[in-house]
Amino acid sequence: PPSLPGRSDRWARRALALCGVGLMTAASAAAQSIIYVDDGSPAAPASQDGDDWPTAFASLEDALAAVSVPANTQIWLAEGLYTPGYRVVPMTTSTTLRSDTFTVPSGLKIYGGFSGTEASIGARTGSAALTLLTGDLLRDGNDTNNCYHVVTVTSGNEQALLDRLTIRDGEADGTGDTNGGGIYCEGSDLYLDEVRLVENSADERGGGIYYKGSTGSSAGDGFRALRCEFRLNDAGDLGGAIHFEKLGIPAEPSSGISQDEPSWIFNCEFDRNLGGAEYASTGVGGGAINVQDRIERTEWFATNSTHVDFTDPTVVEQSWTLEIANSLFKGNITDGVGSSIRIQPTTEVEGGRIVIRECTMAGDTLLTELPEDTGTATVWITGEEDPIDVIVEPNHAVSSTLMMACIVMAPNSSPSSSSSINAIDGPAGTIATSPSAFNATDFVAWDSDIQQSSGAVVHSGTSAGNINADPEFVNYGIGNLRLQSTSPCMDDGAVGATSQLLPLDYPDLDANSATTRLPVDLDEATRVVNGGTAALVDMGAYEYDPN
Repeated sequence: PPSLPGRSDRWARRALALCGVGLMTAASAAAQSIIYVDDGSPAAPASQDGDDWPTAFASLEDALAAVSVPANTQIWLAEGLYTPGYRVVPMTTSTTLRSDTFTVPSGLKIYGGFSGTEASIGARTGSAALTLLTGDLLRDGNDTNNCYHVVTVTSGNEQALLDRLTIRDGEADGTGDTNGGGIYCEGSDLYLDEVRLVENSADERGGGIYYKGSTGSSAGDGFRALRCEFRLNDAGDLGGAIHFEKLGIPAEPSSGISQDEPSWIFNCEFDRNLGGAEYASTGVGGGAINVQDRIERTEWFATNSTHVDFTDPTVVEQSWTLEIANSLFKGNITDGVGSSIRIQPTTEVEGGRIVIRECTMAGDTLLTELPEDTGTATVWITGEEDPIDVIVEPNHAVSSTLMMACIVMAPNSSPSSSSSINAIDGPAGTIATSPSAFNATDFVAWDSDIQQSSGAVVHSGTSAGNINADPEFVNYGIGNLRLQSTSPCMDDGAVGATSQLLPLDYPDLDANSATTRLPVDLDEATRVVNGGTAALVDMGAYEYDPN
């Protein structure tokens, strides 16, 4: 909605980034082959060659068939409805096989949201919501005959890009096709920008996305998601919205990043996804995200021979494997463990750290009560990992999950009431009780509002800055999880310098070609506004602005 703070600036920044300093430079754009697709193409089938808008392909399948060099090709997709298996050129065909899928080769870039007249990506006027890739093959609303995977990304050493699209109605319930209803990606780097995954389902893992890295290779391990929405996806086993089977780092970092860049999820929303509904046990869960394993980092601490913590980002951030920031988790559901996020210990040698910061998690639901000896939580760490040795300091270990400046409510609770369930939990011994960032246990939190009851407790000492208080959302009942002016979460990110609690600006959201700290919140309004006594980052996905 235009009334959201910073929204008009957001589109201006995005247009600037796409025209020059964002996903591609002017020089690289000149080398790109463009294939045009419009389901309402004005050209007769015999004249559809995809060379421009007047002769655009009417079928995305025809455009994919015309791709010869994926890494040098872009597909521009006009608003419309696109179904796997449907071909117009050379003749109109529709197979309606459940195995039909949009096969996207590694390296290909697909941009949606065009009206069908634009001459540049930055000039797009259409929306992701109206550029639909649907698995509803017969368009009859019957899930039992939908395709297993709406999009399948093939393995390769390049990065596939999907931009401004809605992917919906995948139903991975076939023999051997039980993972990744919306997107199935194995062995390719994947970048999603402004992609909506809605009402996709999987019998086992990854209702929205099933992602599997290439098991330790130098490419095909990295995942990036920016401004994406995951809504009403479900998986019977693990990861209602996303399941990461093996996760590493992108083969190539973003423009301006000199160090190894982690996989990341920035400025995304996870709304009413369901993971682990099929079996009520501790072996399943992750209502929104399940992280099953992490691949060994290729680069670790390159400098500094003294003990450091996260307040020295140039050193420590080289140990990240996944970073989730500025993102909202609301109303996610599980019948297992981890209503928003479930994290499985890594089996890979020196699998990297997971960092969660400036996120809000609230309104989650547990479908059933599990046995008292198992427990559950909003974020669940399933067990202890082997300590990760820092190369220059072999006597110190990095805790595998680090949380900073977040708001995390326990499932089945309201902000103002005490809960019998912990927001952060796991088997005994897996939750850190020391504020040290170097900790051999699996989790440590700083400067966060965490609704804990009993059992394993996130460190609550004043040096860690954590609180357990009503965050005072604007309107919890209707899902407005921004902060009121009296919120105790305002200006409360107090450990270290302000900028050190913020992630690096990998996606360059302010389009300034710099990798300085991310300057905006989930609304893409200015982050770090002095709403109280000091200009410190607010807890959660939204920064309070008194104006």
